[in-house]
Amino acid sequence: MIKRLLFLYLLLFLMIVCSCIKRVEVPTFYDKGIHELLSSLQQISEVEANLSIQYELNDNLLQGDAYLSLSENQLELKVYYLGFLAGYFYENNGIVKSSKKIDFNKKTILIEGLKKSFLWWKIKDYSVFEDHDYYIIKNDNRRIVIDKKFLLPVEQEIQLITGDTLKITYNSPAKIQEEPSENNNSLVFWYQSDMRIQLANHLVKVKINSISYPIK
Repeated sequence: MIKRLLFLYLLLFLMIVCSCIKRVEVPTFYDKGIHELLSSLQQISEVEANLSIQYELNDNLLQGDAYLSLSENQLELKVYYLGFLAGYFYENNGIVKSSKKIDFNKKTILIEGLKKSFLWWKIKDYSVFEDHDYYIIKNDNRRIVIDKKFLLPVEQEIQLITGDTLKITYNSPAKIQEEPSENNNSLVFWYQSDMRIQLANHLVKVKINSISYPIK
């Protein structure tokens, strides 16, 4: 009788413990295929984000917090160090204004690299292939590797007209949840919160602290 009571108490204890364990929500898009995902993402053409950013060139390092606003044709990047504006970069349809001297590589990695990193689904004339656990989205000058489970990018390669390759890698999936409106339920977006953008001896590291996708 005592053994039976002990067994029942142990079973009850295990049930209580299991019920208190927080379930981990895995960021997946099982209800979407890759073509449907790319189609649905086309409505997102703008990004606003607060970042931690590091720019490395050889042994030189520039780092700080940053505000980023971008679309396909426009980009605004403001970098702050110790709360003070340390530099800004502005681009509108190919015309660039900057607080610092900017050469071709710096322009490419900061402007083209950031645009392609965030708006990775903006790709034209592409084909999709499967390679084990990944989808490969590819056109004549661009290759994007998408994780099948998360349907998020893990790397990109962009061939430039100079013959160099712009490389982008991603890590650390995170989510943002939009507040529900009168016309739709709450929308949940998953994104990669860590990025590395590399061109020759230039390297930009990005950590996304907050992000929003204005939908017009």
